[in-house]
Amino acid sequence: MRHTETGLKFPLSNILARQRRPDEAAQRGHRLLPARIHFLCMAAAFLLLVGCSPCTCPNHKAEPEITTPSVNDAPVEDAVAPEDIVAVTEILESALTEVSTPPSIESIRVNGKVTFADDGSPVPTGTICFETDKFLARATIKTDGTYAVVSSGNEDGLPLGIYRVYITGAEKTTGQNADGEPIVEPLIDPKFASSTTSGIAIDIQGRTTVDITVDRFSSKNVAVSDDNKTAPVSEAAEEQQWTPLFDGESIVGWSIPVYGGDGTVDVQEGNIVIGRGASITGIRYEKEFPKINYEIQYDAQRTEGYDFFAACTFPVGDRFCTFVNGGWGGGLIGLSSINGFDASENETGDQYDFKEHTWYRFRISVKKDQVQVWINAQDKEKNWEEEKRVVAVEVGEDTDFSTRMEMGPYKPLGFCTYSTEGQLRNIKYRSH
Repeated sequence: MRHTETGLKFPLSNILARQRRPDEAAQRGHRLLPARIHFLCMAAAFLLLVGCSPCTCPNHKAEPEITTPSVNDAPVEDAVAPEDIVAVTEILESALTEVSTPPSIESIRVNGKVTFADDGSPVPTGTICFETDKFLARATIKTDGTYAVVSSGNEDGLPLGIYRVYITGAEKTTGQNADGEPIVEPLIDPKFASSTTSGIAIDIQGRTTVDITVDRFSSKNVAVSDDNKTAPVSEAAEEQQWTPLFDGESIVGWSIPVYGGDGTVDVQEGNIVIGRGASITGIRYEKEFPKINYEIQYDAQRTEGYDFFAACTFPVGDRFCTFVNGGWGGGLIGLSSINGFDASENETGDQYDFKEHTWYRFRISVKKDQVQVWINAQDKEKNWEEEKRVVAVEVGEDTDFSTRMEMGPYKPLGFCTYSTEGQLRNIKYRSH
């Protein structure tokens, strides 16, 4: 096939020759997609030239009649035999199929049952998660303990590989506290709620049934209140509700956006250390994260500099926002931005006295109708002081959350500093 100043010339023999080179086409695979699309256009044009009648539109001048050569006409090499038209049609259909069909990824439909180790009874609720560094699939556990995996973007199940397995949401409600909030008690040992502590690794290589056995949560850790009517959530039960996002050893699952003049990012003594750069330095979470009805909690401290040391960008439904901790010289807190106004300009803006080399615990709650933030400081004896709510924003139809342009690389979830060294630890979240 070649282009000329007068038009396109593509002998039928060249088109049919493609039919005689299936191995070559198979080897090149999807690298041929642009060429195949070009081929489709050229072949279609060929069929139009062969099979169409001259234009009879009154707005056009009459053109010489184009006739289809017969197999009995001369020269023979210019004739178009009926079987050639059939061959071209078959090639068109084949090429169209190859263009429209992406390469398949071998996957396995996976199902199974989750049971308690002590008596074999089913775990009646929760979500079982199969995770790699680049892939996450979930399945709802039914009341009989069974599940079936349907992965995001791949309804055929799980691509082959080794998966870390953990279970979230395996819990029951036992009552209400004095504020009317539900008291939740876990059903399984808290270690099974995280991929880093569950100890379950499954190699999906031709397996279609994967049964999981877990330990039951021990009620000995739950203290009964004085009125003996409700059981407050124990420390172990409280921890089981959270899913850790940092294992204390590496930043697997996180990426480091390049902003320009960045500081270094590494892990030291169980903490993520975001080094002091010329401007913004930080990390972005690369795995799936909720958009609404969740809480995220993290500890952070400023070790060098005079600006924000762990600003958190997070989703609010389909929008995003940033909680600034220590901006504008070290003390500004608030949400950036609300209806186009930064933390220094909207109702959430306030001052907080952050001390260097002191750990602070931040908790952000995102609900459909409200966004709240709490701060808790650690004293010199490393005891946590009373948590203080510093942000409470009612979310209405006219509430528009957004981020400053420089925070874009940290969506949907990320932490960053500005010309400051900060440290992070105990990053985790839970769904409401």
